[in-house]
Amino acid sequence: MTTYTDLYANQGADTVFLITLVDDNDVTVDLTGYTVRAKFAKHHSSSTKHDFLAEVANPPTAGAISLRLFNEGTDLIKAGRYQYDVETVYDNNGTVTVERVAEGVLYLEPSITK
Repeated sequence: MTTYTDLYANQGADTVFLITLVDDNDVTVDLTGYTVRAKFAKHHSSSTKHDFLAEVANPPTAGAISLRLFNEGTDLIKAGRYQYDVETVYDNNGTVTVERVAEGVLYLEPSITK
C-alpha cells in the first residue's frame, strides 16, 4: 500500500519527516531487515534528482521511516514544488523485493534570512 503525503520544508533548515507504514488492515509494518531509499525531483523525468537521507527508524518494528534534509543541501536547491517517492528494499536470501511505500509533493519554501 502506497501512502500519499505532502511534505513541507524550509530552505536552509534541517528537516526530519517520519512516515509510519501500516498495511491494509491498519497494522504497523515491521521493517526489520529492510533498507529504504528516497528521492525528489521537479518531475518524474527530471535529469536532476535529489536524495533524502532515508533510514528505517528505531525500533524497526514500529514501521517508521525517517527522511532527512540538511540545511547545506536545501540552500543549494531552488525553492518550489517537487515530487518525491520512498521505496523499501528487502533481500530475502538473494530475492530482492522493492516496493514504493510513499509518494507525494515536497514543498521547499524559500528562505529570506541566510
